Amino acid sequence: MFSFNENGYLIKQLDTDQITAAQRFRYEIVVKELGWVESDTGLESDQYDRAAICFGVYKNDELIGFSRLVPDSDLGFMTFNEFDSLIGTRPDVDLKEAADISRLIVSPRYRDLRSYFAIVKSLYRIMYLWSTTNRIRYWFFVAYDKELAALRDFHHFPIETLGGGQRFSDNGLVFGCFLDLVEAEKNLAKVSPKELAWYTNNLESCFSKP
Repeated sequence: MFSFNENGYLIKQLDTDQITAAQRFRYEIVVKELGWVESDTGLESDQYDRAAICFGVYKNDELIGFSRLVPDSDLGFMTFNEFDSLIGTRPDVDLKEAADISRLIVSPRYRDLRSYFAIVKSLYRIMYLWSTTNRIRYWFFVAYDKELAALRDFHHFPIETLGGGQRFSDNGLVFGCFLDLVEAEKNLAKVSPKELAWYTNNLESCFSKP
């Protein structure tokens, strides 16, 4: 299990006792606010939760950010299954070294630019730590055009799009995306060595007991 503190937040890998609260948090945003899916249970869950590694950001014991990684399994990847219209040519990589990112969300009360950036960056760091520790090299995910630009320009991730963008809502174009973490490390080493050090240093201190 991973956890660390950053900018007054606790970022941690969730254990099974925290999943229901996370699904309640997801319901408030994914169902009620964004309308991505429907649910009448007060929880937002799907088949991918069975294989997911979940992460949360906490402020004063309140869950304010969430994301999950779904490694290769019999379920496949949400990016391919649910957004196949966004996928042109799939990268020729070993999917056992890949994971799919989904449900990356932030509480509406923390979406000012400074807070949002810090929360999202911390989620990417803990997903990176889990991935590299578990021999995951590749990420697949779906992102709006503005999110994609931010990941490239501010996080310095050399993300490839897997096809043309499509508009599913008024929030902009949506793209299927692919990131090679080894190439991301190389790019960060060139353009922002301090940021690479932040992602990679003090790995042992991020381990916590379940």
